[in-house]
Amino acid sequence: MLISKYNPESFNRIDVSEETLQQISNYIILKTGFSFFSFVIREIYPITESRIYTFDNYNDSWRTLYEKNKLWKIDPVIFYKPMPQLEYAVWDSLFFKGHEEIWAYGVEYGYQSGITFGMPLPQGYHSILSLSNMSHSITPKEISLAQSYFSKICVKIINSIILNAESPITFNKNNITLTKRELMILMFSVDGMTSHEIADKIFISKSTVDFHMLNIIKKLNCKNKFQAISKALIMGLI
Repeated sequence: MLISKYNPESFNRIDVSEETLQQISNYIILKTGFSFFSFVIREIYPITESRIYTFDNYNDSWRTLYEKNKLWKIDPVIFYKPMPQLEYAVWDSLFFKGHEEIWAYGVEYGYQSGITFGMPLPQGYHSILSLSNMSHSITPKEISLAQSYFSKICVKIINSIILNAESPITFNKNNITLTKRELMILMFSVDGMTSHEIADKIFISKSTVDFHMLNIIKKLNCKNKFQAISKALIMGLI
């Protein structure tokens, strides 16, 4: 199944101008033929309390329903994570299996025909782009066009957010820099080596290894070595 186990608890709409929204909408229609889009930026850490940021050109009635019923908590689009053998997901009953409520709402409001892509972003973020039409099922040609342009659309949207949003998201807000020695110790720790083994491997004392690990834990704002290793892996630091 293409749904991850993340559980976003904070839903935020990115405030962009109507002009910016229209420019993006026009670009997407011109390049792909899709009339509607949704763009989501999701934190991937912390896992159980991650925040999501989104903006789209859906109508106000759908937005109101979506927020009132907290549909983001059950929306497989929000949880979408691409797999190596399948870089996109076409909206159908299988994609929404187990989440029939939001699928029924989508059909009612005309947003049942769409395609979703995912793309990782720096510093522990993930982006999800969805393109949709109201009038017909997605054709192979539309899928091909969406595949060709989805990364360019994501870049255009992100640049627009950074330059034009009233409350822009700064992707370096959690910027963490580890030294070469700290990264080396982390990588050996991932391989299951103890402090004694790492010390023997890189010719330093065990106390020095422990000192560096303590610094790593503090930099990553973690409680212990195991959380630090997990967080570093999730955020792509190693």
